[in-house]
Amino acid sequence: MLKLIKNEIDMHCKMTISFLLREGEENGESKENIVDQFSNVYMETKRELLMYNIKPKDALVWFNFRRFMDTHKKEYFSRKETLDRFKIYKKNRIAIKFWSMKEKGSAVYGETKFSDLSPEEFKAIYLPYVWDKSIKPDVKVDVEMSENDEIPTNFDWKDHNGVTSVSNQGSCGDCWAESVVANIEGAWAKKTGDLLKFSVQEVVDCDVVDMACNGGLPQQAYKEIIRIGGLELEEKYPYEGRLKTCRWDVKQKAAYINGSVLLPQDEEKMKIWLFKNNAISVGINANPLQFYRHGIFHPWKMFCSPNMLNHAVLITGFGVEEKTGKQFWIIKNSWGMWGEKGYFRMFRGQNVCGITEMATSAIIN
Repeated sequence: MLKLIKNEIDMHCKMTISFLLREGEENGESKENIVDQFSNVYMETKRELLMYNIKPKDALVWFNFRRFMDTHKKEYFSRKETLDRFKIYKKNRIAIKFWSMKEKGSAVYGETKFSDLSPEEFKAIYLPYVWDKSIKPDVKVDVEMSENDEIPTNFDWKDHNGVTSVSNQGSCGDCWAESVVANIEGAWAKKTGDLLKFSVQEVVDCDVVDMACNGGLPQQAYKEIIRIGGLELEEKYPYEGRLKTCRWDVKQKAAYINGSVLLPQDEEKMKIWLFKNNAISVGINANPLQFYRHGIFHPWKMFCSPNMLNHAVLITGFGVEEKTGKQFWIIKNSWGMWGEKGYFRMFRGQNVCGITEMATSAIIN
């Protein structure tokens, strides 16, 4: 029996090596380099399949899982944890196929740094709080376009000194603070000409209404920043990704805001406002984004309800895909180098995943 198992493992390991050879050749690598690169894969995979009691038919999945661990510097501290994460990784391959089938845009789904998390774990860490949409900024604004306004087809505040670098919230669910601070950075740059990176950690620590790493609401965060007295620079109050004692120092105050506004639930008006003012903080339902790689994100509405906002991001621009004519938003996330270099594009015009439901901005007089 053991001999039969070893023979089956041997066969599937050889199939794994054949796959890697084909993959390397398609990427333009020479056969010699590929053989050298994977010289130890065969024996190592055989050994690990036996050690972890992995089914022989899962040899390729196991190899991809090990490559995933290396790529994303994943460390598991027991045999059980490694096996548990492998099972989730394997199951998530089915979820990736599901989201690919339910995609109406051009988004490509696949392996990401979140591929060893179950959907429940992903939501608990990165989307911990379903928003209360009844809590709104004090001021609602309307947007009108005059005859003299010329709105370009493509525009991005990244190209106009209005957006700072992508941040990484880590395992702290403070997207609400990330989005608001990024919005204020853009509003401050538009007002003063100085693009500065402000402290998210200050907001996490000193906001007494929201729940730090367990979620919050942008519309409340603006009011708290006014109450606190302003924002310090990130270099003076650096990010730690966990709740700590508030250490706001008025002497280090680098920016202030005077209020906030709620934008119309109209994507054309949002586009005009963004072009005339600054990047916009928005709430979305981000459930399908766990496996997003690139492209224009447009899942079916039934799988991304606009009534279940659970993540805050920043719209920095808009555009039209040349080949298809699809309109899209350009959106900055706070998950580090994920998606399109920390960004993603979302279909524009159908309130995808609730993007119009809570669009806000700081006001600086």
